[in-house]
Amino acid sequence: MRTPGKLVSLVTLALAAACSSSTPTAVETPTPTPSPTATVVVPPSPTASPTPSATPTPVVPTGSESPAPLGQPTCKASAVTITDADTVVKPGYRAEVYVLRTTGAPCQLTGYPSVLVNGATVTRGGSGLPPETVHAYTLSRATSLSFALATARPGASCDDQTAITVTLPGTSQPRGVVTDLRVCDHQLGVSPVHRLGDDE
Repeated sequence: MRTPGKLVSLVTLALAAACSSSTPTAVETPTPTPSPTATVVVPPSPTASPTPSATPTPVVPTGSESPAPLGQPTCKASAVTITDADTVVKPGYRAEVYVLRTTGAPCQLTGYPSVLVNGATVTRGGSGLPPETVHAYTLSRATSLSFALATARPGASCDDQTAITVTLPGTSQPRGVVTDLRVCDHQLGVSPVHRLGDDE
């Protein structure tokens, strides 16, 4: 027969054995979530804008013809005909109108022709001619230009000329022109080259 003291000892030993044989429970440690890595955006390096190239300045060759406005060459004197085309009589002056035509490619004339008349002094815009602004005009086979020679009227003494010498503006080749020109007081005015009919 077991005594109560021995029974208590046996129970104690059984509990101790049970405790020593139990498998310890593993405690699960949460894995820390990695913080997102910041993405660095590098802006593209600015592309240098190309520097616009300057428009080249046209080089005009040295020669007997002076340069015309950009886009058209100066008319060649050898390709231009000069014809005494009309006589215009105004209250203060009488003018002879000369027409210019070309047999060549389109070209331009700008300014006053140089005119030599026997025994007369030729002045730009003189002898009663109305003032004009000089412009560049294009001459082609389908168009014509003109200029005028004027003398004051009435004049104290007048004479008629049948030939003059004309050098077109921008050229250096004088041209002989047959004419029926009245010159009074040995004075003539010349107009710039203009479109036919602009100032006649």
